[in-house]
Amino acid sequence: MAKFLGLSLNGYGSIERGDTDVGLSRLEQISSLFNVSLCQLFAFGDENSDPNTAIQTNRNPVPNEYDYLKQKFEFEKQKVINELQEKEIAHLKEINQLKEKEVAYLKEINELKEMEILHLKMQSPTLLKV
Repeated sequence: MAKFLGLSLNGYGSIERGDTDVGLSRLEQISSLFNVSLCQLFAFGDENSDPNTAIQTNRNPVPNEYDYLKQKFEFEKQKVINELQEKEIAHLKEINQLKEKEVAYLKEINELKEMEILHLKMQSPTLLKV
């Protein structure tokens, strides 16, 4: 909760213990965090109100630190996967370029071999009659 409110753990602990008064802006932040109105937030602890209706009438789940950390972990994991995939793509492109060079060299070798055969045929036509 402290992280969502932008407070240190000690600062949030002071609020929970009642050592620090909570201002209106902080109460609005808390009600926004739970996706409830200020009235619902104040009614939550009231004996005459149903505590279940104060928060459960909202459709959005209440965020908690576990969900936040889980989402953060998933985001970081996906970021690492993307970086690795980009590196793999770069390596595959490099391999492809090297293969293209290899093909060009092999074509050149083939042409030279063909020229060598023609040259030998011209020098000794009887030698290569097979």
